[in-house]
Amino acid sequence: MTAAFLAILVGWIAILGAAFGSFFNVVIWRVPEGMSLISPPSHCPKCGARVRPFDNVPVLAWLWLRGRCRDCKAPISARYPFVEFLCCAVAALYGASILVGGWIGFASQTLNWSDFAEYSAAWEAAVAAFEADPTQTTALTFDGYWAAAQKAVALSFVWAFAAYAALILGFVEWDKGAVPKSLVLFAAAVPGVGLLTILTLDGGAFAEHCGVFFASVGLGAASTALFWRAISRSERAEAAALGALWGFCAGCWGAALVAVLLGVATAVRRKTGRNVFGLLVFAAIVALAVGESVWFATR
Repeated sequence: MTAAFLAILVGWIAILGAAFGSFFNVVIWRVPEGMSLISPPSHCPKCGARVRPFDNVPVLAWLWLRGRCRDCKAPISARYPFVEFLCCAVAALYGASILVGGWIGFASQTLNWSDFAEYSAAWEAAVAAFEADPTQTTALTFDGYWAAAQKAVALSFVWAFAAYAALILGFVEWDKGAVPKSLVLFAAAVPGVGLLTILTLDGGAFAEHCGVFFASVGLGAASTALFWRAISRSERAEAAALGALWGFCAGCWGAALVAVLLGVATAVRRKTGRNVFGLLVFAAIVALAVGESVWFATR
């Protein structure tokens, strides 16, 4: 029962992540061009034909269309299913790490949920009661059980959106060099929403969470100053936003490592002309989650 329920819940999180990925493909393409995200509906950029609803299924639609438009047979970039797959995998990673592995971040990170053990114990008690007597279905409505599920899912998506914001900025930077202000504001808002979420989960540690939050985000954004002259003026805002995202996830002890990522990105740009800072931050956030969740699961 426990494994099946958690598998279903993680699967639902993954599907929702893939759906976000489909929408983020639209964001990456349309926002830099100044286009509306709503109108016109999804269509082929070559022939203008509208995409059928069944051809909008993340990842799978690209496979059964064999990477081509149904109407004009123009090739569809492999980036579309790639972004959808990444968003699906990231959501599943965080969902499984928190729900199954009990990973909730370290005390030096903004996204630390110190009361998770209490909710986890309530979860296990409710499941054990149901398994002992399946006729007692009321056990599944135990407040702590559902509180744990809902809050774990919320925390999963806060982590996921921090990675998503870096991914969006990364691909727009790769394509256009500079990022529209609206996307920079979106990325900058993610840590703030995350702070509100963690305060809702663990409101008793308000001062501690705020201190860790401002130290982490501030150090992450400030570290970009080390390469300030190497960054064009049009790209400084997104560099600071990406630094803040990394600090928000890595915590106050790892925030300064953004300078290393930016140094690598600067070197790559001088050789290739491509800005890879956002993609490096995305990769670092995911690698951090993988490393910490494995540590939590094997300690």
